[in-house]
Amino acid sequence: MLASKVLLKIGIIGASENEIQARQGLWLQVPGAQLAFYAATESAIEGVVACKDYEEVISQADIVDIIEASERTYAVFQQAVKARRNVFLDNPFVLSVEELRHCALLVKESAIKCQPGLYLRFHDDVAESRSERFRFLESSVSFTAETPMSQQQWLSLVNNHVDLLSFLAQAPIHRIGAFSLKMNNREHALLNFRIQFDNGSVGNCTINTNAFVEEQLTALYNENKQLLILWSKNLRPNYEIFDSDCVINAMTDYIRSVAKHGTLKVTIFEALNTLELTRDIINQIVV
Repeated sequence: MLASKVLLKIGIIGASENEIQARQGLWLQVPGAQLAFYAATESAIEGVVACKDYEEVISQADIVDIIEASERTYAVFQQAVKARRNVFLDNPFVLSVEELRHCALLVKESAIKCQPGLYLRFHDDVAESRSERFRFLESSVSFTAETPMSQQQWLSLVNNHVDLLSFLAQAPIHRIGAFSLKMNNREHALLNFRIQFDNGSVGNCTINTNAFVEEQLTALYNENKQLLILWSKNLRPNYEIFDSDCVINAMTDYIRSVAKHGTLKVTIFEALNTLELTRDIINQIVV
């Protein structure tokens, strides 16, 4: 539960009524929070104050939640920071490295609280495992060929698993090696990358978008034990690739940080570092 009972106004920047409503539903699951919602929409959404445009949403909000993944994301982010609004950036990986680098600079200069949407490390089992040091880390995620997946979603997956392995290894990255295979006319349907860390740990990740069964898991090994974290065999329909519980945990941590002026667990600077590492992976697999 949140100690603070301060009412926080959330401005949801979404592309459709359904997206705004689904996002509101996730925010409403943050325990102990008092939240009001604003969005640029012509439709009547229960519990959401309708605004005429993004500028009005930003002016009314304490927190701008950017869920729209389009060419406008970068401009909306800049407007929010210029207005000195805190930002919850759903998917920072829709931005280029150069755009995200500029966004990070704006955040640093304005001293707002900006949390990027890195969800996998907010899984309950992962958070509990963070206190231990693991020498070998392996994450894998498989989706069937029928699962709709955009390039942005795929890149977000890659970034999240780079972040996950780095988070668990607790050390800087020394080297990354990667390869991919084309399957059934789908480029990079099978991606594998291996990370060597400065502390001697090794992380391995396989992302398969052409599997028979949908499955996500992480295996952690140290000298004393092996730990398996099962993400999901049946993806929840309300939040596509990522488990909605991870998103709600991220939101809860962010609201607590804003309300109590605390420290963020995930920053835009970490997202920038992850995106630069992912660009290295992409450069290795693109011929």
